[in-house]
Amino acid sequence: MIGPHSSASLLALWLIALLTALACALGRRHRHSPWRPRLEHALAWLNLLLWLGFVGYGLLPSRFTPARSLPLHLSDLLIPLASLSLLTQIRPFRALLYFWGLGLGSQALLTPALGFGPDSFWFWLFWLQHGAIVGTAVYLLAAHGFRPGWGDFRWAAGAALADAALIAPLDALLGFNYGFLGRGLPSRPSLLDHLGPWPWRPLLMSALGLLALLLLQLPWLLARRASRNGGPPRTGCSRVRRRRSRSDRGRG
Repeated sequence: MIGPHSSASLLALWLIALLTALACALGRRHRHSPWRPRLEHALAWLNLLLWLGFVGYGLLPSRFTPARSLPLHLSDLLIPLASLSLLTQIRPFRALLYFWGLGLGSQALLTPALGFGPDSFWFWLFWLQHGAIVGTAVYLLAAHGFRPGWGDFRWAAGAALADAALIAPLDALLGFNYGFLGRGLPSRPSLLDHLGPWPWRPLLMSALGLLALLLLQLPWLLARRASRNGGPPRTGCSRVRRRRSRSDRGRG
């Protein structure tokens, strides 16, 4: 489901997919090149500076609105996390970006809650920074070989529940809707429209979010099992041959 200005939004999605694929191909091809980390760091700092400018603009006295300006949405955490995942080798950052970015943050690309059109700078900044979340998560898998384990899943799931436990009461007490955990719904059609009324909706959102994180762990669990069982099956004849070879070596 794509929101308003669907032609421009689909173009933005296509560009994000193309740039991500190109970055992954170049990152893998030049994984030992000295310029790769320099380029990664430059892009990470650019993304971080754009995010700081966006957040700082909303915090200006003339623009500040408590219900909208605080950087408490999930994407407000994921955008700098994408940069930190490239700037550092800290595994918990990369785990959060993988699980939160692909499992939760990707919804912003599918159902963008935008109040401005493609003639606005903010429209393209939205797509650039939200695309950086998903694109960086995919890049770390393809170019850096990041492979999440059960410890990463537990960390990401626990952190997601802790974040919801902090934001939901704040929304309920002050009438906010950060993380869309409050009474209100996004201004545009989304999956949340089908999750029932508040206060049950945040509980169902949390359950579906955990399911999404678990589904992201499943391919790596299956891959590890396949790797452990990847050898040819042992037949009776092969076992006899191995016993004979061991006995031959013992007699030698």
